[in-house]
Amino acid sequence: SGAVSRLLQQSPLEVRRYGVQKKVLVLGGGIAGITASLEASSSGLEVLLVERQASIGGNMAKLSKTFPTLDCAQCILSPKMVDVASDRNIRLYTTSELVSMEGSPGNYLVRIRVEPRFVDPQKCTSCGRCSKVCPVKTSSTFDEGLSIRKAIYLPFPQAVPLSYVIDPGVCKKCKACTKVCPAGAIDLEQQPLEFEERVGAVIVATGYRLWDASAYDEFGFGRYKDVITSLQLERLLSTTGPTQGYLKRPSDGMVPKSVAFVHCVGSRDLHRGVPYCSKICCMYALKLARLIEKSFEGVDTWMFYIDMRAAGKGYEELYVKTQEAGVKFVRGKVGEIYQDDGRLWIRAEDTFQARPVEMDFDLIVLCPAMLPPEDSPKVAEITKAVLGEEGFMMEKHPKLAPVDTSRIGVYSCGCIVGPKDVRESVSEALATTARAVSFLQKGYAESTPFRAFARPERCTGCGLCVSECPYGAISLSEGRAVVDEALCVGCGACVPICPEGALDQNGYTEVELDAQVSAILEARREGEIIIIAFAEEGLAYTAIDLSGLNHLEYPSSVRVVPVPSGARLGKRQILKYFSMGADGIYVLESAAVEAFFPEASK
Repeated sequence: SGAVSRLLQQSPLEVRRYGVQKKVLVLGGGIAGITASLEASSSGLEVLLVERQASIGGNMAKLSKTFPTLDCAQCILSPKMVDVASDRNIRLYTTSELVSMEGSPGNYLVRIRVEPRFVDPQKCTSCGRCSKVCPVKTSSTFDEGLSIRKAIYLPFPQAVPLSYVIDPGVCKKCKACTKVCPAGAIDLEQQPLEFEERVGAVIVATGYRLWDASAYDEFGFGRYKDVITSLQLERLLSTTGPTQGYLKRPSDGMVPKSVAFVHCVGSRDLHRGVPYCSKICCMYALKLARLIEKSFEGVDTWMFYIDMRAAGKGYEELYVKTQEAGVKFVRGKVGEIYQDDGRLWIRAEDTFQARPVEMDFDLIVLCPAMLPPEDSPKVAEITKAVLGEEGFMMEKHPKLAPVDTSRIGVYSCGCIVGPKDVRESVSEALATTARAVSFLQKGYAESTPFRAFARPERCTGCGLCVSECPYGAISLSEGRAVVDEALCVGCGACVPICPEGALDQNGYTEVELDAQVSAILEARREGEIIIIAFAEEGLAYTAIDLSGLNHLEYPSSVRVVPVPSGARLGKRQILKYFSMGADGIYVLESAAVEAFFPEASK
């Protein structure tokens, strides 16, 4: 009776179509961004690839090998980087970032800021004469501080674009480089520039950063030269690194005879680090131990770990082979790393033997947690995507829409979503491209029929709805609220915030909901308790609706009413339904249903 009463109050719903731009903006030039760009280009879309660094490649460019197969990282990555540079459908912008984004799905107006390189990539021949005469030296960020570079430098040997770049933070503008450049490629007065472009979709693939290991003072990182991070060891083992692939201690250049790996530095720490597992630390530690064992004889290698997590394809095999190779494993947390008489010592617990251990090593490698990029809040604010508690980008739905964000036409992939390996990052990049292509290749975008609408005669122009809308779909025009139908996704958050009731939502108007609740309460039997459960129509309503198939029950006193989200209901409406006679009210979102009906939510 409630559904019928609601249906009698409904008006026809209308889906509207809008033209789209067959162009994709990809933020981030790591392996995920590169894969997404090439895949989108092969599908016939024009691509703008925006990277903040001077070269594409991301963190993968720093790696020596990849797990679990120990493939050469550059052998996998470099051909794809070259493909990006030669692809006519891809426009590459390095030292660049997204500064604003307006418009609607399929027709986003983005503004890109390009910071000066001071060296024209089109003219530079990479001869290196400029770097030889440059008098300014600084620490190499690409080599994780283990080597020295000049103020004008080549990011790394396989860089794309293969051009020198000037670090404005250390350059003294002595002009020595300009005097020797045979191509006239250097312009020390180059200024930033900004430009606007219309794109149909945006793919966010901005990668990750590592936890600052110096936060754990007891581990001595930053005080002891021979306490390094896993990424620093990657550079030491790389043939393009500061030691050309030879394992040498940073303090004296000697080959270490004993190496210890300390797992979970910052991961799974509820007090000083992050609460989550960084997923790949166990595997890259095993990989690095295998590389040391295969390439350098007589090195004693130890692992200090909490739990060994090897759940991916080929991961358990790598774990077993590492054990068979003679790497020793100690299960227990490391409490302290200290130096005594020139030797590094580890104090830890061994939970298998139920005793403390204290051992000395020549080199100690810390395995830091993976974190979202520092600029992820800014990117999320611009794209109107949502960040989770840890700062990673939230999926629209973790199971049903794992690469979509909360904003239509904006997708995310790789480590910006959460810690993952190369294989998973590439898989997600292919998935985001498929979603973007399917969205744009139709040639039009559709608005939701359940969009909000304004009643101008009631609006006082207070602007509360403008600030409340997470998608920027509402604006004020001549002192009245106006809803952009192309931007509205039908969340309903604006409806209860309006003090004058000037906003409502097609398909879920207050009149419709009132009619349904009223009919439910009027049909109750004498003495019957009625609880109204407003369930989010996506996962929550579907899961409850299918609970019977999973042999689950909920009380017969509960009457389920679908709504777009809990945000559609405000305090005023809930109090009204109590006054109408409801004995209880539930507002169920997806997370609540997963907690109460875990089997149904699957």
